[in-house]
Amino acid sequence: MKKFLVYARSNVDRNLLDQIETEIKRSGGTCQLALVNDSEDDVEEIADGAEAVISVGGDGTLVSAAKAAKSLRIPIVGINLGHMGYLCDLDMESMKPGIAALIRDDFEVEERMMLSGYLGGDKRLRRALNDVVVSKGPGLNVI
Repeated sequence: MKKFLVYARSNVDRNLLDQIETEIKRSGGTCQLALVNDSEDDVEEIADGAEAVISVGGDGTLVSAAKAAKSLRIPIVGINLGHMGYLCDLDMESMKPGIAALIRDDFEVEERMMLSGYLGGDKRLRRALNDVVVSKGPGLNVI
């Protein structure tokens, strides 16, 4: 694969995004950047033939990218800038060899199901990639 959509929150350091873009181009690929402000930003109309999404941030950004690109049906790989990174496969140290492997088509796709459901009387369908949390109020922490 050679064409990527790089998905990141608008507050990610632009120098990091420039490094990722430079590495994609150096390895023979092309990319388009999608800077998003919240988890509901829809990127389907700007994906323009992308073969994969590269999510830059943490697990929350990867989950957000999966929701935003739900009907594209293309692989998503995460570059972790956060603290947990359970869902992200790469970090900034492994970014260069990871991108090179993607461009060489040297990877395996791990299929994941999207969860969906309704919240109370709300008629809107909710989508989730990794988990759904039912809570009485704010203040959830990962232990």
